[in-house]
Amino acid sequence: MSNTVLVVDDDKEILSLFELMLKNEGYSVETASSGEQALEKARTISFDLAILDIMLGDMKGYDLAPQISSGEKPRILFITGYSEAYNYVRSLPFGPVKILMKPVMLNELVEVVNELLER
Repeated sequence: MSNTVLVVDDDKEILSLFELMLKNEGYSVETASSGEQALEKARTISFDLAILDIMLGDMKGYDLAPQISSGEKPRILFITGYSEAYNYVRSLPFGPVKILMKPVMLNELVEVVNELLER
């Protein structure tokens, strides 16, 4: 059975591109374009990894992360274009966590997802 990845970003082009890349790698992918939509999906599906944009329109990805975990520390990959957010997230008690700066190289995305899911 394939791992399920939840991708949360308010940029629909990024959502589509990440979804395509990860499906091509054999992952099952769920997408959400807002924090609220991600919370709804997290109530109904279980996922192995969440890829969260830090600056969503309705909330911060680092505020969303603990809300979508199911009691365990979730595997989280944060995506950001802001160095201040990068530094802040590095100090949070999440784990296992990775952070990628935008623009994300697609091969790097796949490598980090595979690493987090130990493929």
